[in-house]
Parts: sequence; structure tokens; C-alpha cells
Amino acid sequence: MLLVRKNKFASFIVFFVFVVSSLMVMKPVTAATTSEGALKEATGGTSALLAYTSCFYIGEVADALAAGRYSAQEVNIRVSAMLGGLNVAVKQLQAVLDRTTLTPSDRKVIGEMVTILKTIDRQGKSLVRYAQNKTSANARYYRDARREAWNKILNVFKMHSIASKLYPGGVNLGR
Repeated sequence: MLLVRKNKFASFIVFFVFVVSSLMVMKPVTAATTSEGALKEATGGTSALLAYTSCFYIGEVADALAAGRYSAQEVNIRVSAMLGGLNVAVKQLQAVLDRTTLTPSDRKVIGEMVTILKTIDRQGKSLVRYAQNKTSANARYYRDARREAWNKILNVFKMHSIASKLYPGGVNLGR
């Protein structure tokens, strides 16, 4: 089990290095770059990292539950803490959609991000539900939400080339 935990930590490190290196090769912000463009790049990078780390963290909690390391109460505490911050981000992004004038492409990207974060919220809530009532239906609901969240992350952030090294946990919960 220690090897699995090290590999998952290594996966997170690979993702972190990927994000940082991606940011390093981007065109640096200069006086000629608009503050709006810099803001979009920062928001996109931060959103990608939030989505991945949230999905990854909830998967780690699912694996710990399956291994008997967390009780239902511990799962609830950990997942609720993650979802609290995630839902603040959803409200902020939704406010941008509702209160600002955006280009159609910006509106699409932010809308996709809101959808991803809401799917991760469903993933987390379904894990808490499974921890409290370990039925095969609850496990399946968690796995479906997890798969949907992960596929949306891969598609929106174009992470297919490195996905095999970044796969979040919880894939076999309840099996």
C-alpha cells in the first residue's frame, strides 16, 4: 500500500511540474500584454489546478476509506472541507458569468469550469453518502461521478497525453 501512496504522490508531483512548466513556457506578461489576458491565464491555470487537486484528493479519501483507514465521520470532515472551498470558487465563477460581459469563448470556458467543479462536488457528496451507507448503488454513483469529473478535466484542459500518470484514486470503490 505504501508503494501505491508514493505513486499517487508522484502523480501529483508530475501534475504540479506539468502546470508549472506550462506556465513557464507561456509568453511572459509584459507591458504589451493586457491585464485582461494575464487575468485569463491566471484564472485558467488556477482553475485547472483546483479541479485536478479536488478530484485527486477526493479519490485519495475514497482509497483510504476502502482500505479502512478513514471512518465515515473522517470522510465527511475531509470531503466537506474540500467542497467548502470548491463551492466558493463555483459561486465566484458563476458571478463572473452572471455579472460581466464576456466573449463567447470566455463564457464557454468559464461555464465548462463551473460544470467540472459541480461534478466534483457531486463526486465528493456521493463519497460521503457511500461512507455512511456502503451499498453497491452508492458505490456505483460515486464511481460514475468520479469518472465524469475526470473525463471533463481531461477534455477541457487537454490532459490526455499525461492522463495515465495522473489518474485519481477511488476507481474501485465498493468493488
